[in-house]
Amino acid sequence: MSTSFTPPRAISRTLIKSCALFVLCLSLPTVHAKNAVLKNIELHNTKEHQTEIILQLDKPPAKILTYQLDNPSRLVIDLLNTQNQLPQRYFHYNQAQVKTISGAQANGRTRLVLDLNAPTSFRSKVIKNQVRINLGDLQPSHQANSTVALTSSQTALSPRIQDIDFRRGKDNKGLLTLKLDQPDSAFMLRETAKGKLELKLANIYLPPALRRTLDVKDFSTPVQQIRVQQSRENTLLVLDLEGSYNYIAYQTGRQLTLEIKPVNEEDKNRERQKKFPYTGKKLTLNFQNIDIRAVLQIIAETTNLNLVTSDSVSGNVTLHLEQVPWDQALQLVMDSKGLASRRTGNVLLVAPAEELAERERQELKANLDTQELAELESEFIQIQYAKASEIATILNGVDNHGGLLSKRGRALVDERTNTILVQDVASSLLKIQSAIRKLDIPIQQVLIEARIVSARSNIGNELGIRWGGGSSAAIDTGIKTIGENGLTVDLGVRSGSSFNFNPSSGSFALGYADSSILVDMELAALASEGKGEIISQPKVITANKRKAIIRSGKQIPYREESSSGGTKIAFKDAVLSLEVTPQITPDAHIIMDLKIAQDALGNQEFDGAPAIDTSAIETQVLVNDGETIVLGGIYTSESIAQNFKVPLLGDLPLLGNLFKRSEKSQEKVELLIFITPRLIEDSVSLN
Repeated sequence: MSTSFTPPRAISRTLIKSCALFVLCLSLPTVHAKNAVLKNIELHNTKEHQTEIILQLDKPPAKILTYQLDNPSRLVIDLLNTQNQLPQRYFHYNQAQVKTISGAQANGRTRLVLDLNAPTSFRSKVIKNQVRINLGDLQPSHQANSTVALTSSQTALSPRIQDIDFRRGKDNKGLLTLKLDQPDSAFMLRETAKGKLELKLANIYLPPALRRTLDVKDFSTPVQQIRVQQSRENTLLVLDLEGSYNYIAYQTGRQLTLEIKPVNEEDKNRERQKKFPYTGKKLTLNFQNIDIRAVLQIIAETTNLNLVTSDSVSGNVTLHLEQVPWDQALQLVMDSKGLASRRTGNVLLVAPAEELAERERQELKANLDTQELAELESEFIQIQYAKASEIATILNGVDNHGGLLSKRGRALVDERTNTILVQDVASSLLKIQSAIRKLDIPIQQVLIEARIVSARSNIGNELGIRWGGGSSAAIDTGIKTIGENGLTVDLGVRSGSSFNFNPSSGSFALGYADSSILVDMELAALASEGKGEIISQPKVITANKRKAIIRSGKQIPYREESSSGGTKIAFKDAVLSLEVTPQITPDAHIIMDLKIAQDALGNQEFDGAPAIDTSAIETQVLVNDGETIVLGGIYTSESIAQNFKVPLLGDLPLLGNLFKRSEKSQEKVELLIFITPRLIEDSVSLN
């Protein structure tokens, strides 16, 4: 009798393998059970002139996503967590509404694409192991329920919109931004009518707080109104537009953006004319071996033009043109024989191209000879708004090349009377006078108001400042400038106000305030509460593209050696300076080149000269007329010493210290600079 003995370690390994295999066998059916299986597709035509598509599965699908495309007309159905076991990929029907149905599987979902003959309404429902899609004219009862409230389970599981924002972008584009909680959402964008744009997000839940109508007329974009609503399980946005526009929608991550850009009608016509420059009346020509002069005569009679044909024009031509613009037909005929044309008024001259080119060369040579021999004329031209020297530079050109004067012409400037004396031939004088009338015009001016505020608390939020944001505001002003350079300055420093700059910390930051008037009211309220103080409120008026400089601070004296061996008093600036160069755009916006510097007295000296700590920023911003830019991040420090004592008792010798105390504190103060540019109307006069 023999007895076998298995070591305990071997038994453990065998037991572990058996358990793992058992668990794996149990898990396989469970994983497989998660996915439904699409087995077949059936299509039926119902009595209600509808088409019913039945998707046969082994169990109800986890979720269905549907969305529709207009061009080409398609209906897309996504069955999530569904395997595709259809007997074939393409199903061809060629019915009244459905042409083909194709199916494919990817990323755990089965997608069916229905190619439709035309866009149509549809609805889907799940009945046991079937998904039924009805196409065609739905009954009124179904249409009445097109906008319904979702159940709590659908609300919790469906993707949703978190926020909707509209703003104006560059070139007056309207930017509609939708923030979603999930990326890669299905959406459809179509133009339902002229001036109506519809954006549909399939199976996206819209919270009740976002269901509203947005009036966005004041943004000066093609978008006038946006209606946001829930349509069954979809989110629907209907945009009312105005004028000509182009639109595009794109999604990056969880953000969906719709851009609507205005299109100028002149630019639209110009672009259309570039593609097809012929705009004449259409005609039909069908001739075999006809004399080319006869064809030219027919075209001239059709267009009521007087025709002059050179003796060199000869030959026959065969052509067959159906409904072709007459100017295109003329060009085709001339190209076939190497001809060219010149039109003056209602007279059309046709000749060989070489002959016309030679004739024009002779005319140009004759004109040059005339200028060489013609008598020079003198003209005194009074310049009203521009500088005469700048206009003369344009007339003379660079190194006497590229200007408006002829070879014999010259321009002299009288700086005292701002007058130009021009000597040239008569033909050049006419061109020069026309150019000066266009150049010598008043330049629009800009009022720039700066407010320097010392804040002892974070008042940015109280003032409604949005760091890095933008807004729109417009306020008229009744101030007009005078002076040659168009520069008038009102420093506006309050009497008794002073501030000392200590070495600063932090960084500059730019922001936007909603309204200049509201900012003034808030600053006055904060000053009364002791939270802030307006140190200075300078104003400056400058012309377009002219630099304006605002400086506020003090000069620090120090001794330095003079060239004679003695000493003299010199000064260094410790100021807060602001340089602004405005540029007015054609659409009444203002581009400001800003240069802001803070110079403060340092803690060190070199050979008796004080050190200056400097912080500076240069930037360029685009703002609306009357919009306020806020510059923050400039910090100063103030030393505060306070003495407190009990009257009489605090003055007693020795014992008086028991009834008094002293406090010293270092308080950090932030300087906020508010800059508001405003356009000045030309019609405003200075009293």
